[in-house]
This record gives sequence, C-alpha cells and structure tokens, in this order.
Amino acid sequence: MGVHVRQPDAPIPKYRDCNGEFSFEVHVDYQIKKKRGKHFMQDETIVYYDHADIDLLSILDLVDIYKECGGKIPKPKFYWKAPLDESMTEITRDEDLLEMAGAANEPPRIIELYAMAEHEVLDFMDSDDEEDATPLAEKEVTVGEDGDSDNDYEDGDSDNDYEGEDEDSDFEGDSESDISICDDINYEKNVNLDVEADMRMFGGGDDGLGDAEVDEEESDPVDSDDRRSIHSSDSESDAAIVPDFRVDRDMEKPTFAISQKFSSFGVLKDALKQYSFIEKRPIFFKRSDGKRLQVMCEAPCDWYIWASKLKDEDAVKITRCKLEHTADCTLTFNNRFATYKFLGDKMTKKVAADHSMENQEDSKSLYHYAAELRSNPNSTVVVEQREQVFNRMYVCFEASMKGFRAGCRQVICIDGCFLKHDYGGQLLSAVGIDANEQYFPIAFAHVEVENKDNWLWFLQLLGTDLHINDNPGWTFISDKQKGLMPALDEVFPSSEKRHCTRHLVTNLSAACGSSARVKELFWEAARATTVSEFQVAMRSLLDYNKPFYDWLVDKPYYHWSRSHFQCLVLTDMDTNNLVESWNNVIVDERDMGPVGMWEGIRRRLMVLYAKRRRIANKWAGPLCKNIEKNLQKLGEEALKWSAESNGNGEFEVRWQNQQVVVNLKKKNCTCRRWDLTGIPCEHAIQAIRKAKLKVYDFVAGCYFKDSCIRIYENSISPTAGREYWPLSQLGDVGVPPLRDSIKRGRPKKARRKEAGEKDSGKKRQKGPEREVAKPVKKKYKCTDCGEVGHNKTFHQNREAKELAKKKRAEAKQKEKEDIQTRKQLERAERNRLAALKKLQAKAAKQASSQVIADGSSQRPASQLSQQPSQDSHRSNL
Repeated sequence: MGVHVRQPDAPIPKYRDCNGEFSFEVHVDYQIKKKRGKHFMQDETIVYYDHADIDLLSILDLVDIYKECGGKIPKPKFYWKAPLDESMTEITRDEDLLEMAGAANEPPRIIELYAMAEHEVLDFMDSDDEEDATPLAEKEVTVGEDGDSDNDYEDGDSDNDYEGEDEDSDFEGDSESDISICDDINYEKNVNLDVEADMRMFGGGDDGLGDAEVDEEESDPVDSDDRRSIHSSDSESDAAIVPDFRVDRDMEKPTFAISQKFSSFGVLKDALKQYSFIEKRPIFFKRSDGKRLQVMCEAPCDWYIWASKLKDEDAVKITRCKLEHTADCTLTFNNRFATYKFLGDKMTKKVAADHSMENQEDSKSLYHYAAELRSNPNSTVVVEQREQVFNRMYVCFEASMKGFRAGCRQVICIDGCFLKHDYGGQLLSAVGIDANEQYFPIAFAHVEVENKDNWLWFLQLLGTDLHINDNPGWTFISDKQKGLMPALDEVFPSSEKRHCTRHLVTNLSAACGSSARVKELFWEAARATTVSEFQVAMRSLLDYNKPFYDWLVDKPYYHWSRSHFQCLVLTDMDTNNLVESWNNVIVDERDMGPVGMWEGIRRRLMVLYAKRRRIANKWAGPLCKNIEKNLQKLGEEALKWSAESNGNGEFEVRWQNQQVVVNLKKKNCTCRRWDLTGIPCEHAIQAIRKAKLKVYDFVAGCYFKDSCIRIYENSISPTAGREYWPLSQLGDVGVPPLRDSIKRGRPKKARRKEAGEKDSGKKRQKGPEREVAKPVKKKYKCTDCGEVGHNKTFHQNREAKELAKKKRAEAKQKEKEDIQTRKQLERAERNRLAALKKLQAKAAKQASSQVIADGSSQRPASQLSQQPSQDSHRSNL
C-alpha cells in the first residue's frame, strides 16, 4: 500500500501483528523554548502517516516525509519515541530504523517522529551560568532524577564542532555512570534528562553504561572459533550480542533472535525448515521476494519472523519476530517441508557416518587406512593386491604382540569365519588365552577365500610377530579348516596340534548318527586325563557300538584326547570355543565394509584392553579372579579326600576305593590334571593342606594378577577420522567385484546350526530331549490355475496361465448368457401373467352379463336395475 498522509476524518488503521506496518506521528520543526531558566517544548505542525513498511523505509524517506509536511530546516535531525516511552532516540542510519520498528510491534503501532534543528538540541543543555556552559558535544552528561548532575565534568579535546555527521568525537569521563553523547554514526545519541516540560524524552533509553561494573571473573570465555567480533554491535549498548548463524554449529537445532544475521536467504530457509521439522510446528513462508522473508505459523498462533537483506552487507537479518507459540498452537506430524530432498539430505549424512553402509569409494581407501593404522608404533599392517584388485590384508597391533609375549601361554586358537558384506571373503583370526582364562585376540587377516596359500601367508606373518619357534612348546587348536592342517604342518611341523572336540563330535553324529550314549562315551574318552581312563572309555565304546569305535579310532588320539596331550603349555583346552566366542563378538563388524570392519575391530580391542587392565588392577588377591573361583571349587571337592605323607614330599591321597599319588616337589599328580593345567587338583590341594602350606605357592606363575596386568599394560592408540588419514603413495585399492552368491530377499545373519545342535532361546520347550515343533507351513492356492502350492506371483507355467485365462473368459461368458436367459424367462412369465389376467377379466365380464340376462326374465322390472352383490359375483367367478 505504501506510506501516505492520514486525512483528518480518516479512522486510525488496524494492523495485523505480523504484517510489519505501523503509523507515524510526525512533529515537524519541533522547537525548544527557554523561559526564565527553564526549557519548554513547542510544536508547530503534527502530521500522521499510515501504513509505513520498515522494509521499504530509509532515512531519505524520512527527509521526503519532512519536506512533504512543509519542513523548513535544511538539515533536520530526526528522533523517535514510543507513545508510552519517555526517552527519544536519534536516527542516524538505516539500522536505527530497525530498532524503531521493533518498538512498534505492540498496539497501537504508532511511532512519534520528531524533526528539529541541530541547535535546538544544543540550546536546551545550556545552563544559566554562561561561563561554565560547555557544548554538548564536548562533554559527557549524567543527570539524576532531580535534574542535578552527580558528577564533575572535564573538558574534552575534540575537533567535532557538529557541522558534519561523520566526524568522530573522543570523550573522557570519571563517572561510574557515563553516557557518551556524540555525533559519530557508530553510536546512538542518548540523553537522559529530567527537566520541566517533559525533557526526559531526550534520555535515549538505557544503554547499560550507567552503574554497571565489569566483573572479569564472571565474564563469558572467548570462543576462538567464533567468526563474529565482540565489537560488531551496531551500538555500544549492553543489549545481548546475537551471534551470527553458523551452519556447522547451529543448523542441527536452530534458534532465532532479533537482529540475528544469516549468510543468505537459503540458509535462513533451511534453518526454518529444520526448526519446523524438530519442533513439529506448522509454519509456512508467506512472503519471499529475494529482499525480504515473512514466515508465519498457522492460525490461531501469532508466531512470525520478518527478515530483510542488508544493503551494506551481504547478509540477511531478522528485523522483527515473535518467537513464542500460543497455547492453542497444535503440533503437526504432517510437515510440509519433509520432502524427499530434505529427508534425503538427512539420510545421506546418516549413511555417511555409518561404517556398515560403506560404499566403493570407502573401500578404495584401504592403503590410506593402513597408513593410519601404522601410527600405532611397531604394528604390522600388510595389504596385498592381485591384478590391481584387493586380495588380502593382515593386521596385528603392537599391544597384542607385547601382551601375548608378556604373559600369555604358548597356545593359539585359529579359526576362520565368513564376512557378510557385499564383497564377501573370510576373516582369519588368531586368539590366545590370558592369565584369567579369557580370550586374547592377537592377529587377523581378511582374505578372499580360505585355502592353504592364505593360511600359509597368515601363519608366517603370525610367527614373525609373535617370535614363534618351531618346537614342541607351542600348541595350536583348530577345527581343521580348509587348508589349515597342511599349512600348520608346513610352517610349524614340531608344534602340538589339537583338534576341537566339539566339531569332532558333530562330525561323528553326522557320519554315524546321533546317540546320547555314544556322545557320553566319546566325552569320557576325550576328557580322560590318563591313558588308563582313556582305554576304559574306548573299550566301552567298542562294546556299545563298533561302527562308532571304528570311525573314531582312525583319528590320532594326541589330537583330541587329554590323556595324550603334552604338559608344556599348562592348559587342558580341547575346544576352539575362545575364537568362536570372539567371532560372535564381532558379528556386527563382519557385516560392514572392509574399512568399517577393521575400524570396528580396532575400537573393540582398544576398549577391551583398557577395560581388562582397569578390572585387573582392582583385584585384591594375588591370583586372577577366575583362578580364585576355580581353586575355591577344587578346595570344596578336596574335603572328601584324605592324605598321608611319606615325609619326602610325596602323599598318598584316598577316597573310598580311589587312590592317587601327589608329589609336591615335582608338582604332579597321578590324575595328570595338575600337570596339564598348572593348577593344583583336589588331590594336590588336600596334600598341601596336610603339609600346612599355601596353595598359592603351588600355582603356576602364568595365573597371577601381575601376569594379567603385564598382558594388558600396552594400549592400542586411537585413530583419527577419515579426513585426517595420511595419503599413501600406493593410491587407491582396486575394489573386488560383488560376490555372485547374493540372493534375493533378506540376507540370513544367524549362524548355521551344526548337525545335532538344538535351537536355543525362548522357543525351546521344557526338558532336555524335547525338540521344538516345526511350524505348519501355509498352503497357497494359485488364483490363476487353482492349484495348491504356489500363488500367481511365482506362477511360471504359461500354458496354465492361458488355460486359466480361457476358463475365466468362458465362465464370464456363461454367466452373461445365464443372466440373459434369466431375463428372457422373467419377461415371458410377466407376459403370461398379463394374458391370464386379461382372460380372467373377460370371463368375469361375460359371467356378469349372463347373470343379468337370467335375472331380468324372472325378477320384477324394479329389481332389474340392481347390481349383483360382490359375494355373488365372486361365487360366479
């Protein structure tokens, strides 16, 4: 509409709270008169202007309005005040108009505008004592409520004579409450006086420099990354400095404030969309023309934001706003800004941060990631390609090497597991045993396929890192993976190889059938610690079922029976459960891409080592926690045994008809359990008690707390993010093709159950031997051919489809013919009924005529005119 003069008889306009318009009450040639030492105001002309829009208003427009009102001052000064305010503020630039518009947000939306000559401002400051009078521009003024100054003033050295608007003035004051009044355009002209004739209007508002003192201890810290200057305010008032909006810092949860600046309208719109998405508010853009932006909330809420583009700066600023939603503003879950692009940008960031959704570009950076892993000193990271395509990768951290050599026994469990990401492959793992009988991950390798060549490569690197010598003092436990046994025999021919008994009994069940008694006899033979016990168990198996015995006797005993294990490594472990447990721990990492998998494994090891080191330091006793528990259990079992000594360190330990010999000097027992594990058995514990010695003194040193602390005293260093990785000179790694075995549908993540293995979980019924009832599969009936067993989506028989289509067409045609036949029969029935009705009517008419004729011949003439009754008529019918 534009600003225009209000006619004398025109009503006061009513503005909406968010349309940005207001009215002016212009005081033209406002004068200050001095009479008898007191100042008085005198108006010459008052003109009202309506529908002023701050987005279209500037100081030049005020000059035009002043001239239109008949102003005669060549260079007037403009001041504004709110209707209920007592102070006036000078307008020196367009930014002051924004502050003026902010005061017009509340009804009645009227701003008083005063235009006066420059000398009028200076004259009212003159005192009665002409000798002590000082121009306003050359001193600081603070006037109390009674109009008397509380401070002494000093003359300032200033070159400003108030002839120009761009000259600078420097003032000094010794007051705790100083207000600088100058003509510099970078400062607001504020005067706070309380004199007669309402001179308080020239106070200019509170600029915060009054009685305020700076408390350095409570001041906010300076943000070194903040892009705004602490002196970037348009004035020196103590109004809160609103920081500029930064996308990297504020876009996640945006907030808005008056005078807040944005780099562009696009950034402001994105922030508003994010605000609407988070707060679930139904806001919308009402006006957006490249110079200003108006955002409102749906009625009846009066929330709104007005923003305009700054003329002297490439930025957008919020000029007016109401940021409180009303109580009746309802939340909405149907957001108009949640478009596919908006949601796509959010999902892109989420996917980029998720290593499980690794793309080909990430997989190419394996060389760069390997360079970052080498930041862990003395760690081994090997990446190999074949024909410019990734082939295999080996990783062994220095903390794992040192930890294993510091306190772990010379036992290594080796196994491989499938990787579930799109590129496939297998992960080879080597896991040791720590002092607390827990798994200790050592080294890993990502290979394309599990074969002898890859196992040879893995074992050679592992032997180099762990300083493994080819001697009987090393033991390897495996489940006879593809190519593993030939590789072990080639790299470490003299070492002991144990086979996982759990996999062995699974193969036994698959080859010869499942039998509870056979499994029981097998475990007796496998867990027998002496040769005599082993022979008894094998003889029982032979007597029970010879085929089972024949299948098992072909397997070398020293691979799977404790009775034939060596006693050098101090463990009777005969399963590969440690590495199986580790494979289950990293099941999520196995579903990620190569880089995400390695990073997940490194992070797990870093946390695992730190956690176990922290726990070990809290143990009170000299032994590890699990060893303490094991000794307590063995001590309870030892109570039933009795021991007798020969005086030379040997004891005869008996219970009922069982009897063993314990030698405390050699630390062995007839049962061989002490020899195998290094932990005294129940027989040895009873002998130690008989000798009144400490059990701890007879436990192997590898089980003590100090050994566990030495194992985990080395830590794995954290790595930087992808953007900080060093660039390898080898460039990118060739990404292997996607595996051909990718099938349609949801991929299976669960581990494949072995033969004879039962499902575990809530579905298992009570009882050890009860199996879960299989669910009855639903039988589908095809709607095309009518057959059972498939539906039309997977129907592949084209002839059946055509036949079914023909049958449907014939059925439809037959149904149509039946409808036509039924209609014809109904029509014929209606015609027959109509003809019958006509015949009945004709017969009735003839019968009536006959009755009349017969009656006329027998009755008097007076009765001839009478009609027959209805009953007689019906009887004739």
